[in-house]
Amino acid sequence: ELGVVGNLTESWEISAGVSTMDTEVKRGLANQNGLPITWSPDFTFTSWTTYRTPFGLSIGGGFRYVDSMIRPVSTNPNNPPPPPEQTNMRTIPDYWVVDAMLAYAVNEKVSLQLNAYNLTDEFYVASLNNSGARYSPGQPRSALLTVNFQF
Repeated sequence: ELGVVGNLTESWEISAGVSTMDTEVKRGLANQNGLPITWSPDFTFTSWTTYRTPFGLSIGGGFRYVDSMIRPVSTNPNNPPPPPEQTNMRTIPDYWVVDAMLAYAVNEKVSLQLNAYNLTDEFYVASLNNSGARYSPGQPRSALLTVNFQF
């Protein structure tokens, strides 16, 4: 895993991170040993940047990438996998998500922030249960407006 966080200028912040994993079950059920850990992406990436203007407006945006994930099935001849037509979802496709943010300091005590999620309205699977039978969809295109008060 590698992450970078910093300022390009006094008003411009960036952060980025990448992660790669090569997982393996070392001690588990006989039909799991040596297989990758279920639903572990090999590669992920995230980036975010925010620019603050002199008049109180901040603009930000970024990308998230998650590599495809699998539910490995044993190839052990003593414990063969079920036929494909009887198998739940075995793969989650990779996906990219784009998010953005606008914030404005009304005064020293009040600020507004608008976050926009999944701007391209990418359909993606956020998670699956272990068997692959039930999934949680990723967040669709949406927005959240927040008013912050300081006292």
